[in-house]
Amino acid sequence: MGTKVVDFSGGGPYVFKVHGQICHRTSHIQSVNSQAPQYAQLYVIDSTQATKIRVNHPANEQCNIRILDQIDRFFRQHNRLSDTYRMLQEVESRVIAESNEEGENVFVVNMVFKRDRHSDQRRYNAPTANEIAMVFVNSNGEPPFERNIRVYPLNHENPQQPFININILSPNLDPMAYPISFPYGEPC
Repeated sequence: MGTKVVDFSGGGPYVFKVHGQICHRTSHIQSVNSQAPQYAQLYVIDSTQATKIRVNHPANEQCNIRILDQIDRFFRQHNRLSDTYRMLQEVESRVIAESNEEGENVFVVNMVFKRDRHSDQRRYNAPTANEIAMVFVNSNGEPPFERNIRVYPLNHENPQQPFININILSPNLDPMAYPISFPYGEPC
């Protein structure tokens, strides 16, 4: 969640209190230190493996595995955010293979969710183009301007930090944080 949850013990109704700002998160496409895949990493692994990981999570212990599998398959077929993460992994795999074949250094691969600088930034504006992200390769890893969220295959600057905070003004926030409510990945 990106914040500290304050625990209240005692009688009365449940109180959920946080200290700090609530941040919505996503992840790079490679897990860190052999941790189980989570968030967007589940889009780029095998569907059966992703479902098993979801079922083994304590919050999902009462869930039906067939229903979780159907939801996963639906997202893989219809959700455009899952398509962008798979595209990032495919481009990264191709770049690594080509670099190894030619004996060259591997270029940095990025995915950038585009932010429209011409829209009114004080409002939640849906993009007019159907392209919500771009994957690019370059030697220094610097993305083009007008970016909103930048995703790498792995966080090379700080490998212990596997998460990316999503800007609360991003039109992709809700589809990324609540995919079951936005099954097609459409921005708000």
